[in-house]
Amino acid sequence: FAMLEAGSVRNQNKVNILFKNIGTITIGGLMYYCFGFSVAYGSSGSGFIGGDGGVFFGGNLEDTTDGVRDGANHTTFFFQWAFCVTAATIVSGAVAGRIKLEGYFLIAAYMTAFVYPVISHWVWATDGWLSAFRDDGEFVF
Repeated sequence: FAMLEAGSVRNQNKVNILFKNIGTITIGGLMYYCFGFSVAYGSSGSGFIGGDGGVFFGGNLEDTTDGVRDGANHTTFFFQWAFCVTAATIVSGAVAGRIKLEGYFLIAAYMTAFVYPVISHWVWATDGWLSAFRDDGEFVF
């Protein structure tokens, strides 16, 4: 994806776009671990946003089945983190050469900590309002 973006910008912005992608991966990983994953996969009462208190900083990564850690949440975390930072790097290509680095990193932090996790909670969590995996059988469509 970085090479696609680098090929789509002027020569003077190539290093900037590659640095933004590396920064997005770093900032996105920290923000998604600290806040995003619990917002995306924490339980919710309304189906709008997860995060049932005390699960921040990767708290709900410790998935156990019959007392044995099976690593399913770690796999889900890595998979969703990859999509989360990819969604944020799409913005870096759209604003290439038009925004300061600090401003972009603030946008990337916001997207990876709140925007992507809320939308992924709606669609992928078992209690999201738009989820096809709902436990209660009340589906939107």
